[in-house]
Amino acid sequence: MTAFRAKWATAQPWLAAACVVLTANWAAAELKDHIDRVTQGKDVEPRGMLMVLLYLALFAVTVYWLYRLRKVLFHPRTRLLKNEAPSPREHLILFLSDLDVSRGRYNGGVPEGVVLTGDLQNDLNALVEHKKRGTTFWRWEMPLRAIKPHLATLKVLTVLCSPESVRQVHWFGQILTGTYARELAGVAVEVFLNEQPPRAISCPACESVAGGWKFEAFDALSEALLSLLSHLKNQGVRDEQIMIDFTGGQKVTSVVAASATFNRAIKSQYVQTNPPFDAVSYDILLTHSLTEGMGW
Repeated sequence: MTAFRAKWATAQPWLAAACVVLTANWAAAELKDHIDRVTQGKDVEPRGMLMVLLYLALFAVTVYWLYRLRKVLFHPRTRLLKNEAPSPREHLILFLSDLDVSRGRYNGGVPEGVVLTGDLQNDLNALVEHKKRGTTFWRWEMPLRAIKPHLATLKVLTVLCSPESVRQVHWFGQILTGTYARELAGVAVEVFLNEQPPRAISCPACESVAGGWKFEAFDALSEALLSLLSHLKNQGVRDEQIMIDFTGGQKVTSVVAASATFNRAIKSQYVQTNPPFDAVSYDILLTHSLTEGMGW
């Protein structure tokens, strides 16, 4: 019985589509005959009018049936059968989590005991050793790792903050534009604020700002990301130049980031939070289940 249900679930959309085509042909033929009789001045038989209504009703029912199956026809699938190393892009979008200052001391957003030298790779290696000593996990380590694959091509880094992290984003901006000024030379660091209308401001001039996005609110966060993508498009940025990193933030941000890339050249990436800390990129399509070349 389970096997039959699985086969029926696969066949049902195709049967519904066939019924739509068939009933559309019946309704069109009957309607044409009815109109021809009227234009030729012939008597309209009640039976003929009844048949027209019947076929139109059948067509409407099959269209509604196919509409109800729209979620079965389309599924999110990855374009590739294996994880992909991120391709360097010119525009990177990050979600910035807030630092829990109640569980550790921070100097300008940097945990006490950590010294950033300005050499990104060496600092990331030092952070691994720092964690081995059982000290505070630094939530901004992953955003720094997210930047690394794009250093050669990066032009603009845009940060989306929560209402909590927006009060700390000036620290993050200072780390990027100050500590790593040499490695990020020529890279504009911006914060996309929740205002009416939303706007992007540059760092380090992002101190004492408000306008964070609620990372648990799916609709609001989706609108924020779509507004940002529209903003970039208006600036002439193409989809294939954009990468969205969803390592930071809440689980909702991961769903929003992935869904915003459906059927677009924009890609999303995630940085592993454990060794070897690789960045993995995803190219996600919204397709029907039989599309060739899709992963499962």
